[in-house]
Amino acid sequence: MDSKRRMLEAISRGLESEFPVVIPYTGIFLRDHWEEITDKPWWVMSNINLSARLEVEEDLLKRLDLDWVEC
Repeated sequence: MDSKRRMLEAISRGLESEFPVVIPYTGIFLRDHWEEITDKPWWVMSNINLSARLEVEEDLLKRLDLDWVEC
């Protein structure tokens, strides 16, 4: 079965199991859910202190359990 037929079957009959979902704009998600993700102040992402910014990114990855990161 080629990819087009698989896609059409998935649309018409549904998938047999779960499928992955991603957040296309993690920056917007982080902005809108800042207090739920990290205890750092919002201005950390504008700060030159890279270690603090990385801590926010680590908090985001832990909280959302993402399997991928933006490059």
